[in-house]
Amino acid sequence: MDIKSKAWKKFIGEFPRADKKRFFVQEEYDDDGVTLKAEVFFKKTAEDWLSVYGSQRKYWSDELKQALGLGEFDGFPYQLAPVGIKTGLSVPAVDFAENPPNLLGIFGGENLFYATPSAFFKAKLRNIFKETILTHTSGQESKK
Repeated sequence: MDIKSKAWKKFIGEFPRADKKRFFVQEEYDDDGVTLKAEVFFKKTAEDWLSVYGSQRKYWSDELKQALGLGEFDGFPYQLAPVGIKTGLSVPAVDFAENPPNLLGIFGGENLFYATPSAFFKAKLRNIFKETILTHTSGQESKK
């Protein structure tokens, strides 16, 4: 595998939802014609390119983030969206801009657990904060 293919494979592995038509790999050679490195570029326009790995992520434009597939995915932040899907998810994501729900309501009441986008079941979470006292009479019991 040549250096150009390795750079592209690394890029696709890191950004699987990237719009591949908007990126290309360019090799850099030394004076003797030996390949030094290959770099992935984002094509903003025909004359304006931006190095993906040579630029800092905090300064990436919204256009670049969308092309890399890092924008919201049907309401899900890209970090929480499943990899490898192209269609939207039918179960809405949690709105992280809203206040979080009350913990007493979550742990005290019944919750909906989705098995599929349309089928769910109700269940109460067990009391995970209940104090439990373990008593051991021997070291052998403690090891178990």
